[in-house]
Amino acid sequence: MTQTLIDSEKIHAYLATEYRLEQPLGELILSIGIPCQPLATLFAAHTVNSGALITAYNPQGTQQQLELNERAQRALIQTIETLKLPYLHGNSGESTGTWPTEPSLFILGIPLETAKHIGTVFAQDALLWVTKDCIPQLILLR
Repeated sequence: MTQTLIDSEKIHAYLATEYRLEQPLGELILSIGIPCQPLATLFAAHTVNSGALITAYNPQGTQQQLELNERAQRALIQTIETLKLPYLHGNSGESTGTWPTEPSLFILGIPLETAKHIGTVFAQDALLWVTKDCIPQLILLR
């Protein structure tokens, strides 16, 4: 495994999280390492071959006040809209329910390095990355 500053328990929690995307044809559930073939249709509809799920909530996995989280999420949306990239709203929640659900954005067609930069700017531990193979990967950022 890659050397990281992130606690192994936190990494296991990220791996156990369900990531949900809201789209016109219904909700998609993404799980790390498990193929999600409906993403192929979504990618084709937007003529892209990748996407990243990023949140601005709870920097470095530390729970913040709702107002701070909402302000950061609005700034994330503004950042993505400035880049003129299409996105879907989503959310994530650990399967054990010990961590609150976090709103997120699934950004279509974003280059991995740009996604990593944005995740780092918003002080996130990790992001979810998916390529044309439609298998979500956890990308650690610190």
